Formats: sequence, C-alpha cells, structure tokens
Amino acid sequence: MRLAILIGACATTTAAFAGIVNGGFENPSASAGNWTSAGIPGWSASATGTTGVWNIPRATYFTIEAAEGTNIGYTNGYMAQQVTDVLAVGKTTLSLFAGRRTDNNSTSFLIELWTGGTVTAGNVVGGTKLADTFYNVGLFAHTTHTPMGLTYTANVGHPQIGQPLTVRFVRSGPNEQIDIDDVQLNSPFATAVSGQLTLADFSGNVAAETVTIEVRSLAGATLETHYNVPLSASGAYSFTTRQTGPKVMSFKGRTWLTKKTGTVDITAGATGVNAALPNGDCNSDDVVDLTDYTIIATAFNAFPSSGNWDVRADLNGDEVVDLTDYTIVVTNFNLVGE
Repeated sequence: MRLAILIGACATTTAAFAGIVNGGFENPSASAGNWTSAGIPGWSASATGTTGVWNIPRATYFTIEAAEGTNIGYTNGYMAQQVTDVLAVGKTTLSLFAGRRTDNNSTSFLIELWTGGTVTAGNVVGGTKLADTFYNVGLFAHTTHTPMGLTYTANVGHPQIGQPLTVRFVRSGPNEQIDIDDVQLNSPFATAVSGQLTLADFSGNVAAETVTIEVRSLAGATLETHYNVPLSASGAYSFTTRQTGPKVMSFKGRTWLTKKTGTVDITAGATGVNAALPNGDCNSDDVVDLTDYTIIATAFNAFPSSGNWDVRADLNGDEVVDLTDYTIVVTNFNLVGE
C-alpha cells in the first residue's frame, strides 16, 4: 500500500523522538562539487562502492545547492537505516527531499517504512513493511529537490508495537541514482499540531501535495525545526513535535508562497492552525516575478505529453498550461512570501 496507511484510531502517547543518524548527509565532508563513494556513516547500502555523499552544486550534473547543509546522499542501489526508536501508538511521519539532477541520471525510487527485523546491505531481513510511497522522477523538473513524506498510524494492540523502525530507499527506475537529503523521522509524541491549509487557485489533487512547515522561535528569527507534511484531499495536515511553548509557524507549498501564523502555543498541542497560501511561485523561490512568468510562457499550451511540458507551470493543476495559469502569476505578481 502506498502513501498514508492508517490502522485503527490514533491514540496519543509519549514516546522517544526517532532520530535519523546523518540524515543531512554532512558526514563525511566533501569538497565543493565533489563526492565520496565508500558508503555513508549511519546507513546500510547494497552498492557500497557507488553510495556516498555529494557536495553540490556541480556544473552539468546537479546545479543547485543541497536542500539542507552542503551535502546530499546518493546511491546507485538501495539503502536503509534502522533507528533506535520503536513503533509506538500514534502517528509516525517520515519526510525527506528527493532530488532530480540537471542531467538524466536520477531515478525513481520507493520510500519505505519498516518495523522489526535487522538491516544488512540495505535490506530488511525478517521485518514488516508498514508503508511506502513512490518518487516518480518523471513528474518533476530537472534540477529540483522535492519534499516527500509518508505517515503511518498504529493503534493500541498493534502487533509490531515496540519493534525498531527502519527507513529504506529502493531504486526502481531505469536510471542510476537515488538522490536524497534531509531525512527526518518523527515518532509519536505528546504534542500534536493540526489544521487546514488552503492552496489558492488549485483544482488538482491536493492529496498529492506536500508542504514544508517550519517551527520558529516566538520572535520568528530562529528556525527550531521543520517538517515535510503530506496533505489530505481536503487540505488537512497534522504532525507531532517535541517543540514546546509559544511559537511562530510557516507553511510553504510547491508553487505557493510562504504564509506565517501568529503566536501558536504548542505546549499541549494545537488544533485549527490554518492558513491560505497564495499561488504563482513556479520556481519555489518565494516570490512571484519575471522568472515565474517566463516558466509559464515557455510551457504555454503544453500538456503532460508535450515536449515543453513543465509541471511547475501548471499552477492550477488541470494538466494544461494556459491563460488560467498566466492569470495567477499576473494577479500575484511581485508578491513575496512571509
């Protein structure tokens, strides 16, 4: 089964915060533009000679910076990590950035969440797969990092409660390389935040969208943590966090500008933390400007089967780039995310 998988009703419990080791792939260090190939500390891989970290950008191959830090992780096979935290009653959320290189060497891959068993050479032996989702590289533009995520909810009495959690990435496309960054795993925690997001000027599949949610200090200056959270079909979201006290939250969607909240006290959790996100940010730089207009113009009149198709230009999600998408950019021109 793909995407969010629910088992019974969600019950809240206090559990340890699941920590991915080296989820930002900053270990080992690599000089600008270069990569390592002898594996990644904290991760088990099937292709140890073609798995490592990569300090990007690198001309021709991947010409943008890493989604987090300076390195991304890559493998030409599959890789996994079993964390010390265990499956607990409530919601477990996995998030990461999936990369598509500037050239044609990035591949589609499965993102899997397991429990139990052991991990050897990137394989889970004797475990149970809880959920998976699929990064289809062909749906995304070259030279991008796309936020991906999945959620699994376990109820009281689940047979795998107390078993260790494992994250696994499995190559399933014709090209060589899985490229990922900023892998995070959040196990059930006492503090839950939820709300409703409105993706303005969008008639497409809201449930296919993932938003980046940042939690900042009350003054808004210090980023404390962030989450890549999948939306429901209605735009509902929820996540668990170990942050407490009054905070400021912000929401950023794929082509939507950042929107901030006022003060939200999440000490005991929070519900109804809602926001409406303006559309038109084709290149996701948090401003609607000439670059976005150019993306629309280049893909104008395109369908998914067209040679000039660019999913970023299909702002309203109706699988054609037309006057509606152009109007969104014109209406919101010069708007800047908060």
